[in-house]
Amino acid sequence: MVCAICSVQRHNGHKLDHIENIRQQCLKTKINDNDNNNNKDIWCTSRLNHLWTTLQHSAKTYQSLKQTYDEVTGHFEQLIKVIMAQEYRVKKPIEDQMEKIQSTIKDIIKEIKDINHLINMAYPPEYFGGDDHAQTGHRDEVEMSQVIQSIATCSTIDQYAISLHGQFVGKRLALGDIELLSMVTRHAQHTRDVPYDDGDALLRARRVNTDIDKLNGIKKQIEECFQIIDTPGVVETIRGGIISMKQQQCSFFSKDSDTWTEIGDTLQGNLHGVFHSVIYAHNNIYVFGGFFVPFKFLRYSLADRQCYKADIAGIDECNATSLCYDGDKYIYIIGGYNRNIRAYLKRLDRFDIDTQQFTRVGRIEVENARLLCSRFTFFLNNRIYIIIHELLAVH
Repeated sequence: MVCAICSVQRHNGHKLDHIENIRQQCLKTKINDNDNNNNKDIWCTSRLNHLWTTLQHSAKTYQSLKQTYDEVTGHFEQLIKVIMAQEYRVKKPIEDQMEKIQSTIKDIIKEIKDINHLINMAYPPEYFGGDDHAQTGHRDEVEMSQVIQSIATCSTIDQYAISLHGQFVGKRLALGDIELLSMVTRHAQHTRDVPYDDGDALLRARRVNTDIDKLNGIKKQIEECFQIIDTPGVVETIRGGIISMKQQQCSFFSKDSDTWTEIGDTLQGNLHGVFHSVIYAHNNIYVFGGFFVPFKFLRYSLADRQCYKADIAGIDECNATSLCYDGDKYIYIIGGYNRNIRAYLKRLDRFDIDTQQFTRVGRIEVENARLLCSRFTFFLNNRIYIIIHELLAVH
């Protein structure tokens, strides 16, 4: 067989095979074969493994993003509830007083109209089968702001009384003696019942003293509470290999090619006493503490080949500690030795890979804390396994 392109352009590089041989190779082993060992011979095994690894990482990333999204939603819901509660607490007394004053205004306007009817010896609008409010343009349905505006346009009670009286021109009917006496009696009784002597207390306006500087500070704090950070990519550059360290040197062994690769000057600092304090996670190599720098940790990024150093804060010093990684976002720090108090530690702390923050988790109650110092530890099914004289599982 001859490649058509090669025959014309005379270039090499093609690997030729007959189509029947290719077909036989494709059919040689099936993916759904019950024998798992046969899967190693499938022509697409390497690609399928890569797709499966990427799919798993994608699912984990989505799950992490969804969890972060829900956490942010929860934080803002709590903030909104607090703000709404404070708004109600501040506005409720003002609203109550506004309702009382609004009721007082309506009562006074009605009394002024009744006095108008007495002065003019005329029946009120109710006599004609209508509602007083209806004859005044549905006053109850009009915004109180319009009522206040109409009051503000009059400088005297006479002007306001005339404006109210003018609304009923054309529908006047003289009062009889009995009706007049009845209206005068009711008005006199109303004057005694509602003297408005407590007007100063009722009409005293409430004000809110707002600390603008503090309010602006709170707004600024809320803005600074949330920061979007980029986490290392989940499709990592190193998978299925072995990392070897010696002093500041680091090497990587690939099981696919059976070769070692020197990374070079990787970690900057004295790494004495970190035999079990080195771990790989999210394309980074972490080293926590050590005999000479117990309150520092190193992070070497395999992506940009840079070493970063930061402080260990919020937990005890890291010296002869044990580490394990949960495969997601936390590195657990176990045991160790505190040189200041000369004691072995029973601590269980963790490091958040996303936020780069340390938090205390609890204590591991063992009789001899030295058993937790520089031990092989593993994380599986939400448990931490510590290899001492016998296996110790921490829930």
